[in-house]
Amino acid sequence: MVHTCQVLHDTGTTQNIAGSPIPNMVSTEYKCSFENITTSGFSVSNTDAGKVIISSPVVFLPDNAIVQKGDFISTTELNWAGTYEVQKVDAPEDLFSGEIDHIEAFLMEVAKRG
Repeated sequence: MVHTCQVLHDTGTTQNIAGSPIPNMVSTEYKCSFENITTSGFSVSNTDAGKVIISSPVVFLPDNAIVQKGDFISTTELNWAGTYEVQKVDAPEDLFSGEIDHIEAFLMEVAKRG
């Protein structure tokens, strides 16, 4: 199912008068499709984060989407509402043309249990 999501990309952090960082987050809306994937071997230390639930969805974006590791993807779509951090980006090529077919952004959401 096609959804709508926003890619939040930091175009460069600046500083205020006191020297505190001010991120310059730019939001771009894209049509997208979410799916859950299963991963193994990844864990969050219980002493660092407490009890957590980790899900690892992937979102499929159009071939012209601008997204990179560290960006955030946000949506209000049913069953996917939330903000996710981009962990990895892949751009598979079309088998016959060699052009980028679509963008795959592998995401992570960490939420407190219960």
